Parts: sequence; structure tokens; C-alpha cells
Amino acid sequence: MEKSDRNLVFIIVDDLGYGDFPWTNSYLQDKMPNLLSLRHDGMEIKRHYTYPQCSPSRAALMTGRNAEKLGLGHSVLNNCASNAPTDKFLSEYLQEEGFANYQVGKWHLGFCSWSHLPTRIEFQS
Repeated sequence: MEKSDRNLVFIIVDDLGYGDFPWTNSYLQDKMPNLLSLRHDGMEIKRHYTYPQCSPSRAALMTGRNAEKLGLGHSVLNNCASNAPTDKFLSEYLQEEGFANYQVGKWHLGFCSWSHLPTRIEFQS
């Protein structure tokens, strides 16, 4: 497979229940065909750990480190957080492998410093 043919899509959502997906709720199958297709053609991670809040979950995914070790085990970063992760992010590793990176939606990993914004850690937008 050529590097230009590779795609990696992470979809992270908050506050969904087991029956909120088209593969667990037949009522949603014709209403969410694209999501159903992504799951069919991709990979679903069924065994994982998560946190009850968004910032720890996002920080752990983006850095590959346990949120407690990042000092974020039990908190949501506000917009002016000074304790945003400084470790190398997944986007930086992917960029080194030739991937273009885009982040859409809620960030919650720090906003008050330019160095904490997605475009400063190898996200193109």
C-alpha cells in the first residue's frame, strides 16, 4: 500500500450509550449508513480504558501515557490550563510518517498558550 493511500480516522465521542450506534440498534442502521460502513471496513476497539471526563481521555490517547502520570487523572482542562500535556502527541508521530492531521471538534487540552493549540502540534487545522 502506498503511503498516499493510507487513512487513519479516530472518532472520539462523549456521553454515548451502548444502544447509540447503528450496529447495536437496528433503528439507526438506515439513519447512519456512513458510520456503519466505517465500522464494517475499519477497526472497532472493544476493550479499552477511559476516564469519566474528556481531558484525561484525550490526553491519554494523544500522548500514549496514563492520564495520572500526566497530572490529569481527575480534571478537565479549562481554557487557560497551565498543565496541558507537553509530551509528544500522536499527531506528531503520524506527521513524521507522512500523514496529514486534522482535528475537528472539542479539544480540551489547553487554549491559552499557542503551544497548546492543535495547529502547533502537527495538526494542519
